[in-house]
Amino acid sequence: GGGIAALTLLIFAAAWMAWRRFKPSKQPADLPPAVPSRPAWEVALEEINLLRRDEQLLEEDRVQSHHRISEILRTWLQGRFSIRAPEMTSEEILAEISPRRLVLGGWIEQIHMILADSDLVKFAKFAPSKEHSLVLLQELEDLVREVHRSDTSPPDIPSPIEGDEVIIHAS
Repeated sequence: GGGIAALTLLIFAAAWMAWRRFKPSKQPADLPPAVPSRPAWEVALEEINLLRRDEQLLEEDRVQSHHRISEILRTWLQGRFSIRAPEMTSEEILAEISPRRLVLGGWIEQIHMILADSDLVKFAKFAPSKEHSLVLLQELEDLVREVHRSDTSPPDIPSPIEGDEVIIHAS
């Protein structure tokens, strides 16, 4: 009885190993990553305009409109900085982008302000006015446009390494 059980186990293990070795992979490793069809800034501006035109949502469900503002920001951050922002908390997003302070400068504070405002609505049950939502939406649009205008760096900006700062001498 024990020999039959061992032989069955051995056959099962060999079949499992053969299946793992020869099964088709879901994504071949030699393929380049998928290129987004449109730039993140373009998608974000389109979504901002769609939300701005949705008078009913802005008037009747301002909490949901703030959720949409947060989604637009997070999707833009993901596309622009290659971080999984839609799946992250606000604190995780800020921790992820803070090493890029030299490149982002004051934009980090703008991102923080939009995230904090959205979190206030989401978690503290703050009910913003329509005007407040429109101001926040405009701030998001200004941020996206400003980053796009001054953007000359590649999407995946590496974190600065201590000691790699360029020393600028007075002339």
